[in-house]
Amino acid sequence: MTLEFLQISWFLLIGLLLSVYAVLDGFDLGVGIVHFISNKNREEERSRNIKLIAPFWDGNEVWLLTGAGALFAAFPAAYATIFSAFYIPLMFVIFSLIFRAVSIEFRDKYSNSNWKKFFDYAFSYSSMLVTFLFGVAMANIIRGLPLDSLGNYTGDIFFLLNPYALLVGITVVFMFANHGALYLSYRNDMEYSETEKAIRIRGLAALLWIPFNVCYFISGAITIINFQRDRELIIISMLFFVLSVVAMFLNRYYNYKKKDLYALAFSSLTILLTWALILSTLFPYIVPTSSSNVFNVISIFNSSSSKNTLSIMLYLAMIGMPVVIFYTIYIYRVFVFRKH
Repeated sequence: MTLEFLQISWFLLIGLLLSVYAVLDGFDLGVGIVHFISNKNREEERSRNIKLIAPFWDGNEVWLLTGAGALFAAFPAAYATIFSAFYIPLMFVIFSLIFRAVSIEFRDKYSNSNWKKFFDYAFSYSSMLVTFLFGVAMANIIRGLPLDSLGNYTGDIFFLLNPYALLVGITVVFMFANHGALYLSYRNDMEYSETEKAIRIRGLAALLWIPFNVCYFISGAITIINFQRDRELIIISMLFFVLSVVAMFLNRYYNYKKKDLYALAFSSLTILLTWALILSTLFPYIVPTSSSNVFNVISIFNSSSSKNTLSIMLYLAMIGMPVVIFYTIYIYRVFVFRKH
């Protein structure tokens, strides 16, 4: 295996890990976003929301940790730049994830209404903040960061809060909220045979789909027009964008037809195709620069580990990934796709 093959392979593998994370943790973050507004006066249903994600919400986050760990091992220079550039937002993400975890575990430990309401708010708003900041971070990487010749970030927190990043952050919030609502409608209709709540959540998913659709179309068009790095790949990026829009409309179609599992599947496909769009837009860069100095850019070719390191990691991934995939499929078959 050549070094170039290994570098491209790890770029794609890290993208796969993060895209799977977005699909899996996307629905339980989405449940958190819609948790309070969908069940404002329904205590029993709010408790059920927690129950429906309890078996695997923490397991979903393992995919994010694995992706970050793979980035550190395969492209250490890119890892250093990204995590130093987003240091402040990452602190907010970490604290929000802590609040979210505590809310899930502690909410039903005490029957006091104020106690539960506090953790309802913490669960909802921490989920929303994590989702929004992930979108902002990804948008800034697509847009490019101000870097010096050593790859150090030279901007500040206000540079990250640009209109494009805010738009993408909002888009991801609506995407995950729609994804989470579809998951709730599927689980409630399948597991509890409660069509009343399923109908209500389907309506919420349909309502969330509208701003998601608008924001996605605008942000996707801006991404391809302004931030396509390799112009030879623009046809591929446009293909992924068109396919993601088609999947998004099929999501809405099956939601309207009350076929919740199909709607959830096409919502997942939309997220996967969005990640494919992001990777095709970025390639061959991991951290593009916003300046005119092309020598400051961090690509997969100038930031990777040695050939031996990438080779050993790839062999280990070929052993470990099937185990993780099998375990994930088994857990979801037991807790999601089987009636209890």
